[in-house]
Amino acid sequence: MDLVLDLIGSTIAVVAMRGSGGAGYGLAGAVVAVAVLTLMLPARVLFAYSHRDEIFPSLLDAGNWRQHPLLYSNSKLDVVERRIDSDRFGNALRVCWADHQYPGLHFEETVADWSRYATLVVDLEVLGDAPMRITAAIGHEGIAGTFAYVSESFAPGQSSWRVPLASLIQTREGESARTSHFILHSGRQHKQQCVIFAQVRLE
Repeated sequence: MDLVLDLIGSTIAVVAMRGSGGAGYGLAGAVVAVAVLTLMLPARVLFAYSHRDEIFPSLLDAGNWRQHPLLYSNSKLDVVERRIDSDRFGNALRVCWADHQYPGLHFEETVADWSRYATLVVDLEVLGDAPMRITAAIGHEGIAGTFAYVSESFAPGQSSWRVPLASLIQTREGESARTSHFILHSGRQHKQQCVIFAQVRLE
């Protein structure tokens, strides 16, 4: 609705600038240009929704432009190549934590129903020489302002973190709450430390 109102306002402004006697191809072109620019963002988000549904139960597709509108971080992100096995390489996401209280990686608009899955799996690699504490957190639909957290400390090197979803998915009236978004974050004490997330998926 906000974008539609912006489009209407921009069109009125263009018409006003052209004046009552200046209508023609120039006005039509300006209106079309405003419409295209206004609709580019929702179109990109729709592509992101479609891609999210295609890759689920994976939550991370590092380097894919379609995921960008649904993936946010207050820290520096880079796509890096990581060895999968002796013959294959794949994209992974390197995060270097910023100087925030809770620097994090936010997965917005995740698929809400995780009831068919039992485990969250995060394949990661802590870079450098110091251990790093990482927290997985889930926001829930219908339970405003509540999160469930699970934290663990990881030594430098590669790890596969398996988190039971029973410890993350809150229940209400005997039924599992639906998820609204998912966050992987650390703490300010790890600022400028880097970690590579190779896979984030449900099993």
